[in-house]
Amino acid sequence: MNENFLTISELANKLSVSTRTLRYYDKIGLLSPAHYNNSGYRMYRYNDLTKLQYILSLKFLGFSLNEIKAFVYENEENLKEILKDQKAMLKEKRLQIDAIINAIDETDELLKTSDDPCDSIIKVINAVQLSKKTNWLNTYLSSEQRKYIKTLVEASYSKKSLCKFKTMNSNENFRKNENMHKFV
Repeated sequence: MNENFLTISELANKLSVSTRTLRYYDKIGLLSPAHYNNSGYRMYRYNDLTKLQYILSLKFLGFSLNEIKAFVYENEENLKEILKDQKAMLKEKRLQIDAIINAIDETDELLKTSDDPCDSIIKVINAVQLSKKTNWLNTYLSSEQRKYIKTLVEASYSKKSLCKFKTMNSNENFRKNENMHKFV
């Protein structure tokens, strides 16, 4: 059977990738040529076009090359689960980006009314960082674990210090974000 092959340049041109990229994919075992001709050139089958499109699509969706390599040969059900996880991760990133945009907007508003721009920026940064820490706690700790941490925090600080936290949390900059006392 005489099969038609594509050279590395032909394959690269068809999908607008560099030959260097294809050589790298070969080196890491992600997309290897069907064979090497007598001159040592990489030769690809036409079905490698589909495989390369698949790789490029997954790369576009934000997967690392190691992740792509791990599931290029996975079955469809595993791929559905992987895509679901990737979508959830991207949604979380979008929430983080939205929080940063909101922080910038709040900083802009504070700068209009504040004499000390540094103080305004620090307040917003602290609010965003506190929100991220709280989100991490909600994501990775059970309700019981969060209650236990709250108990430890309350036992570790005097009533006066806890009142300061509560006063700080009533500040408008912190009200818009989750805070340490709202994660339980």
